[in-house]
Amino acid sequence: MALFGIKEEALSLELTTAMTQIEAVPFFFIILYLIYTTSKLDVFDATESATPLLYGSVFASLLAGVLFLSFFDDWGFNHIVLSLEFGIGIVLGLLHPVNALCFFVANQFLRPWEVMEPNDLMFAMPRAIGVFAITSWALHDLKRRGFKIVWNQSCVLLLLFGVWLFLTTFKSPDPDMAQTTFFDGTTRNLAVFFLVLNMIRSKWQLEAVIYTLVLSVSGFAALAVYYAVNHPETTAETGRLSSVSMMGNSNDLAAVMVMVLPILMVRMLRGGVRAPLLKQVVLGLMGVLFLGVIWWSKSRGALLAVIVEVAFFVLLSVRSRKVAIGFGTLMLLSFFPLISLFNRSAADVSESSTSRSLYWKTAVMMALKNPLFGVGFTGYPANFERYAPEVPLEWGNRTAHSSWFLVLGETGFIGLFLYVVLFATVFFAAWKIRKELPEILLVLVGYLMAITFLSHSYLIYPYFLMGFVLAAERVYRKPVVDL
Repeated sequence: MALFGIKEEALSLELTTAMTQIEAVPFFFIILYLIYTTSKLDVFDATESATPLLYGSVFASLLAGVLFLSFFDDWGFNHIVLSLEFGIGIVLGLLHPVNALCFFVANQFLRPWEVMEPNDLMFAMPRAIGVFAITSWALHDLKRRGFKIVWNQSCVLLLLFGVWLFLTTFKSPDPDMAQTTFFDGTTRNLAVFFLVLNMIRSKWQLEAVIYTLVLSVSGFAALAVYYAVNHPETTAETGRLSSVSMMGNSNDLAAVMVMVLPILMVRMLRGGVRAPLLKQVVLGLMGVLFLGVIWWSKSRGALLAVIVEVAFFVLLSVRSRKVAIGFGTLMLLSFFPLISLFNRSAADVSESSTSRSLYWKTAVMMALKNPLFGVGFTGYPANFERYAPEVPLEWGNRTAHSSWFLVLGETGFIGLFLYVVLFATVFFAAWKIRKELPEILLVLVGYLMAITFLSHSYLIYPYFLMGFVLAAERVYRKPVVDL
C-alpha cells in the first residue's frame, strides 16, 4: 500500500506540474501582448530625452528579475516559467493599471493556485493581485491628477443589493459564517465590478481585456481536456468532461466557454475573407476547442445558451424580422434533437430534471414563507430539507441550481427584484452598443441563460461581466481620453 501511495503521489505531482505548464502558455501570450501595448505608451514621460525611458526600462527589468527570483525560490524549478511570467506581469501592472487588470482577470480564470501543489504564496495571490490592481489604478490617476470614479444607476443597484445581502445574513442559520462569507466573497465581487468599470476607459484597454479573457479561457479549456485525457476515470462513469478548480464541474466549465464563444464567432464572421488567414485559423481553432468542451461536458444549459447566442446574432444581423424569427425558432427547436446526441442515460436526464425542478420549487417556498429576507444569505443548503415541497431524490445540503432562484430563496422578493433590475440595466447598456460590439450583447445573453441553471449568484464572474459590459458601453458611447 505504501508503494502504491508513493506512486500515486508522484503521478499527482507530475500531473500538477504539467497542468501548471499548460497554464503558463496563455500567460506567456498575454504577457507578450501587454508588453506590445505598453511599449506604445509614454509611460516614462520621455518627451525630450530618451534617458527616462532608458532608466525606467532598466529599473523595470531589475524589478522583474527580483520578483522572478522571489517566486522561483518559493515555487521551485518546476514552475520557473510561471515565476518569470508573474514577475514580468507585476512590473507591467505597475507601468499601467490596465495591465494589472488583465493580469488579475487572467488569474481569476486560470486559477493557478488551484492547480499547483499546496503553496501559501500562491494561495495569497487572488487577493494580493486584486489589491495590487486597485493600487496601480489609484497611483496612475493620482499621477495624472485626475482621480475619477464612475458612478451610475447600475452602481447604485449593486450597492443596494450588497447592503440587502448583508442584512439577510442575520436571518441565516449561521449568521457568523454567513457574514464571514459575505466579507470574503461578496465584498470581493463588488470590488471587481467597480474595478473593471473604472479601469477600462478606452478602446485599446477594452481590447486588452477581451484578448486576455479569450486567451485565459482557452488555457482553461485546454487544461480540462488534458486533465480528462490523463485522468480518464473522471469521465468514465458519466462520460462528461470535468476539470480541477472551483469551475471544474461539467456545467460550470461549459458556462465559462459560453461566456467567450460569441467573441470568436462575431470576429471571425466580421473578418470575412479579407481578414488575415492566420488570425481566422486561430479564432477557428479556439472556437472548435470551446464547442468541443461544451459538447463533451454534455451540459444542456450551456447548449441552450449557445443556441440562444446564435439566434440573437441572426436577429441582430438579418434585416428581415420574419427570417430572423423563423431561424431563431428553428434553432430553439433543434435543442431537443441535439441533446439526444449527448448519449446521457434517460435515468440520468430524468433525475437531473426532476431534482432541478424541486430545487426551484423549494426556493419559491422559502420566499413565500419568508418574503422579506428569504432564509438568509448562504441559508439555502441548510434549509433545503425543511422547505422541500416534495420528497427529494437527493437529501442533505443542496443548492438551487439557478442563480435567480438561489437569490429568491436566500434574499426574498426584494433581493431578487434588485438582482433582476441590476442585470436589466446591464442588458440595456449592451443593447445600446449592439451595432458596434454585438459580441458583448451575445456574451451577456448566453451567460445569463447558462446561469439560469447554475448557482453563480455569488461567484466573481457575473460581477466581472457586468462591470465589463458597462465599461464597454461607456467607452463607445462616452469615450474618455486616457493613456
